[in-house]
Amino acid sequence: MDQEIEKKFITWMVGKRGNKPSTARTYLNNIRLFQRKYRNLDQVCHDDIVNHLADMKIKQNKNANTRRLRKTSLETFFEWYSEYAGIINPAIGLDPIKKYVAFPKLIHPEEVERMCYFASMDDGDRGIRNPAIIAFLADVGCRIEELEKIKTGDIRIVHDHFECTIPALKGTISRIVPFSRLIEGTLSEYFSRYYLWLITEKKQIPTKPLFFKLDYKKLIQEDMTAPLLRGGINYIIKKTAYKAGIDRKISAHQFRHFYATYSIINKMDIFTLRDYLGHANISTTQGYIHIADTLSGEALKHSPTRTIKSIRNLSGYVNIVREINKQINR
Repeated sequence: MDQEIEKKFITWMVGKRGNKPSTARTYLNNIRLFQRKYRNLDQVCHDDIVNHLADMKIKQNKNANTRRLRKTSLETFFEWYSEYAGIINPAIGLDPIKKYVAFPKLIHPEEVERMCYFASMDDGDRGIRNPAIIAFLADVGCRIEELEKIKTGDIRIVHDHFECTIPALKGTISRIVPFSRLIEGTLSEYFSRYYLWLITEKKQIPTKPLFFKLDYKKLIQEDMTAPLLRGGINYIIKKTAYKAGIDRKISAHQFRHFYATYSIINKMDIFTLRDYLGHANISTTQGYIHIADTLSGEALKHSPTRTIKSIRNLSGYVNIVREINKQINR
């Protein structure tokens, strides 16, 4: 594929479809992989694409998510290329590939508590802002790209809690999420302190960012008009997790999983949760039900064998297995 076609495809994806340049480049890389075997794009037929996706599974042992992305890339490319080159679209009517959903890595409540505590130990104003970011992510469950766009005026106090208007992004709709009940001694103290500091001491106006850049070792000057972006947010989370003694990678998106899972454990209605998370399909939200049931011990609550007893001389093995499991998971 020559560079002129590549440039026109990227321009079409970004300009007409509204995709990010990074998405267009990912799709283009998938097309290049496809073209290693099928060099003449004008002669590609439907069976060629089917065989290519089958080989990814059988010969290359690629998982469903990788094959799904390749399929989407091919469908998108040939949607454009068939019109550009005046050929029949060979990617129409491909069978769907079931998405593989891995058990998400979760943050536990005591880890959120520890992270907020250690973030509050940061120097100066960062000791006010950083724990508020962590508490906000855990209590609102927004996407990191949504957090970048939230303004001070998107936060309101309603009766005994805060509310946040999550701005609409590409593929999402604007929504209102209640959070942080105003109860002393709870996680809401971190955001309450930050919000009070923001509107009284800093006098931040409603149209400016809720979380902004602060001076860090004289390298970055405070700029109340510049939103804290994903790089800065993830750095704060990574640094705080290390201080809190969490020896695995923690990302901002894991707080979204935390919010969804523990909302279900705390009996939030699945349709309400869908609206708060901004999911387009209820099936995406339902994926958290199994996780919540597993963590809360509800998964086997209705087991048909739960009342059947074993013989007495077998008593004690369950406790031994529990202790072994604790040691494995430390």
